[in-house]
Amino acid sequence: MHAGGGQTTIIDAVNAAEEAREQWRLPAARHGVPVVFIEVVCPDAAVHRGWFEGRSRVIEGFREPAREAVELRRKEFVPWSDDRLGLDGMLGLPSNVAAALGFLAAAS
Repeated sequence: MHAGGGQTTIIDAVNAAEEAREQWRLPAARHGVPVVFIEVVCPDAAVHRGWFEGRSRVIEGFREPAREAVELRRKEFVPWSDDRLGLDGMLGLPSNVAAALGFLAAAS
């Protein structure tokens, strides 16, 4: 999503529910700028669990979610209706970055 002043904004969020996705569509529409969604998934539950348990995001004022909360959100995840790029987190950074850049270029 492009912010005011011609800058691009990247939001890294789960967006498991339609209401969460709408919070990005509405301001984009209000400002007449495109919004592009990229969904990154990890199809291997054991690898995902390892990534989750091994991360350390020390964000002031933000408590890390418990594993149980992540699993609950996964079960309640509403399928996307938007056009989006789906990336497999297992494929590696270089191929996913190339795919994302191509998708973004085509969307602009």
